[in-house]
Amino acid sequence: MDPRVSDLPAILGLPHSEFDVIRTAGPAVTDDVIGELVASNRVIGTTEIMLLNHTGCGFTTFTDEELNSRLTSETGDASPAPMQFFSYQDPEQHTREQIEKVRSHPWIAKKVPVRGFVLDMETGLLSEVEAS
Repeated sequence: MDPRVSDLPAILGLPHSEFDVIRTAGPAVTDDVIGELVASNRVIGTTEIMLLNHTGCGFTTFTDEELNSRLTSETGDASPAPMQFFSYQDPEQHTREQIEKVRSHPWIAKKVPVRGFVLDMETGLLSEVEAS
């Protein structure tokens, strides 16, 4: 969602033909993302899964509870609440949680590496996050 991470071929140093991208706000591994990863892995033959978070993400500036409360107050309508926005505070911890969510799914082949990274938006450096 963040346009600063839109040019993934340049950021990763790979030709665009070498990877498929599933973009989500947060970035969050939702049920829809899991479905796409399963299909990619089991049908298309994906050989590695890379999860990419970044520093300075707007989703670290609020909690789901705060945003639900604010939107209910601003609109006067609480019927959609509680919505899940997948906010988080710590990019590295969030990455570990996302790795675990993907790795623990029974339909993702265990032989497929699931790796997570955090892109530092100030330095442009990519750091691998070790799974828990």
